[in-house]
Amino acid sequence: MPPRHTRSEALLVSLLLAACGPAPSSTDATGSTGGESSDATGSTTSATGEGTDVSSSGDSSGTSDSSTSTTSDPGTSEPGTSDATTEPATESESSGTGCPFVCELDMPLPELCDPWAQDCGEGMKCTFFYDPNWGSFIPSCVPVRGDGQHGDPCTVGAEGHDNCAKGGLCWNANEEGEGTCVLLCYGTPDNPMCPEGTTCQGGRDLVLCIDNCDPLLEDCPNESDVCIPNPNGVNFTCVLDASEDAHPPGTPCEYANACNSGSFCANV
Repeated sequence: MPPRHTRSEALLVSLLLAACGPAPSSTDATGSTGGESSDATGSTTSATGEGTDVSSSGDSSGTSDSSTSTTSDPGTSEPGTSDATTEPATESESSGTGCPFVCELDMPLPELCDPWAQDCGEGMKCTFFYDPNWGSFIPSCVPVRGDGQHGDPCTVGAEGHDNCAKGGLCWNANEEGEGTCVLLCYGTPDNPMCPEGTTCQGGRDLVLCIDNCDPLLEDCPNESDVCIPNPNGVNFTCVLDASEDAHPPGTPCEYANACNSGSFCANV
């Protein structure tokens, strides 16, 4: 099964505990960020298209970790039985893994690379592959298996192999591994660049050139995307629509892209 980029991986939209609100006009994006505040709650008014401050940032996992503590039976001894002896536990017994203190990895590390330098060998490209074993996107070298350009349809298989050209990757793939080619940001981390009409989005683990849009026109080229305020506060950007058409204005939301088309998730 190819890696599927979902709202929990979307590095490009922030985790918000707020409510769906109307989409602002394209001239009123202020880019107020609130991704670090996870306890805000509230309600919103109906969609009017008027501008409002927004809160969003790069990463949007939207998951909560829960832990369950367990206690083991400490064991008891019968009174009067003082002649019992205890053997020291071995390394494998004490660790409970059946291996020494440092175990060998179940799978080898990927061949890491620099996506800014594209420093892989001939016929290879440096792309981002989401590895569930590491819980993050990893820049790794994979074979170049196509020439798909930004915006072209694409397919992606295991280990990040896709048919996009060097410098791009297959993004927002569905269950069948079908997605859209998206350019990686180029230049340097301090001066990222993207083609006209796109903006560099992401963070430490992933940097992509994401299409700009007009919130009043909802003109994202991909029908599965929604137009929301740019986390950087300079314009509006297209991201995967995670609303499932179930979050109209006034309903609670957790993600910047979790509201129905024409609205967005904001602190109120």
